[in-house]
Amino acid sequence: MFVPPAARGHGLGAALMARAVGEARSPGLHPVLDVVEQRWAPEQVVSLRRHAAPGQP
Repeated sequence: MFVPPAARGHGLGAALMARAVGEARSPGLHPVLDVVEQRWAPEQVVSLRRHAAPGQP
């Protein structure tokens, strides 16, 4: 998911996440978001962060 810089600050990212979480939960799944950062040169660093959605509302 991506929100262009010009569209940021209007709640679009939160709306996208809420919709994705709702769609995942509707069949009983628990959504997890993996965030990957890649920098191939010169350090060639790859980092991964995992975010689980909070419990059922």
